[in-house]
Amino acid sequence: MFEREIEESKIKEQEIGFTASLLNDRGEAIGIVQTYYWKTSASQEDVRNMSARSVEDYDKRMYEDILLQFKKIDDVFGKDKIKEWIGTSKKIQNGLIALISEYVRSDSLSNGHFNVRILRIYCGEQSVSFVASYHQEQQLPLRPLLNKVISTFRYQGCDVS
Repeated sequence: MFEREIEESKIKEQEIGFTASLLNDRGEAIGIVQTYYWKTSASQEDVRNMSARSVEDYDKRMYEDILLQFKKIDDVFGKDKIKEWIGTSKKIQNGLIALISEYVRSDSLSNGHFNVRILRIYCGEQSVSFVASYHQEQQLPLRPLLNKVISTFRYQGCDVS
């Protein structure tokens, strides 16, 4: 059921709720955190009931969706590409079930790479995505910092009772 609901309820409304960037000495972004709020008919119960096969199917769709997003922005930002698709997993995140997708992309502006993690919390009309990325060449100081940010992420807009 979850797969059908995800397909039928493409993100209709999406708005950025928060964006923060960490800049290096040259003013280039080396760490970025964003939240997006959107509406869907999929719920926490739908995610909870996903089988391993359903998560694999979701992962394939996420990969294809990210590729399409890169294709749409190529003309504006250059030829950023996915260098490695790490995959999607289902995890409990501070009491909520999240689908977490991770990949590495090239960055045409800095000629480096960014590690990107997308946490999606499906909660019907109150769904949220939390995106954290960091410049891989700055991995040692940034990965632990973003791991801490992600581990403390809480979302009170979702009632799971």
